[in-house]
Amino acid sequence: MILLSLALSPFFKRPFKGRQDGTPLLAYYHEDTYSDLTATPFSFYSGKWRLRGFVYAPKDQAIKGLIVFFHGIGAGHYAYLIELHNLAKAGYLVYAYDNTACGLSEGKDLNSLSTGVLDQKAFFRFLDNDPKAQGLTRYAVGHSWGGFLALCALNPAYHISKVVSLAGFDSVYSLARSHYPAIRFGRWLALEVQWLNYGKAGLVSGLKLMKKTTCPVLYIQGEEDQMVPFQATGLHFQKECAGHPNIHFLFRPGLAHQPYWTLEGEKYAGPILDAIWKSDYQRDLDFKIDYARFTSDDPAVLKAIIDFLAE
Repeated sequence: MILLSLALSPFFKRPFKGRQDGTPLLAYYHEDTYSDLTATPFSFYSGKWRLRGFVYAPKDQAIKGLIVFFHGIGAGHYAYLIELHNLAKAGYLVYAYDNTACGLSEGKDLNSLSTGVLDQKAFFRFLDNDPKAQGLTRYAVGHSWGGFLALCALNPAYHISKVVSLAGFDSVYSLARSHYPAIRFGRWLALEVQWLNYGKAGLVSGLKLMKKTTCPVLYIQGEEDQMVPFQATGLHFQKECAGHPNIHFLFRPGLAHQPYWTLEGEKYAGPILDAIWKSDYQRDLDFKIDYARFTSDDPAVLKAIIDFLAE
């Protein structure tokens, strides 16, 4: 069985070969986009790769605590600069780094979403020794893959006080099963591949951590989410966490995988994203995007997050 699992490892890694650096069709914001923030670079090693990010801080504003922000797949943290700006302006230091083989960080291949769990462990080792972080209450926020990692941050060793997961999934295996139901017939084989390649990091369950923790958790998802299927994730989480008063849910009708967008922004950006990810990734200067509509975050969702963290 072990030999078979080892032989199948390249098959499981195939969807994540190469880097995740976004698409040249989008004009991403950068660390110097907002003049009312400071952006202090930092780096640390995860295995042999050097990972990079920034600590975003509001200028001339008291600091309430620190937020660790975990990005989704497809690009690094630059894809979330608007959200990072809003969080920082609420009075937080926001630590945002790019995972292995993503954005600013080193690495030839991502290989698996479990790589993010190993990167997270390395980051918290760094954070424990960062003078800027000493004495500050820690919070975790993330979207999609990052939403999963935010749930993984419930590991007591990381000393997180509250978690906000935006469309996070339970585990690497559960996400694969929701898209490829037949994988359940080879469940033990799939789990063994994860274990052989990533050890405990390959088997982490965000849902199990949610059910064990006493930390407050806010889980937010769009009811039309197909990337992280709503029925198999958000509704399942809500059912499994019934009786856990520290776990809170915010489900958004009509929204898909970006539950922090407005419904109007979703309707505008959805078809654009579909077209982009089906393209050949070559820069098309005639591909026009109205970024005021494309990056339309919902103030009500932002308020819900900020109020939750401040309670």
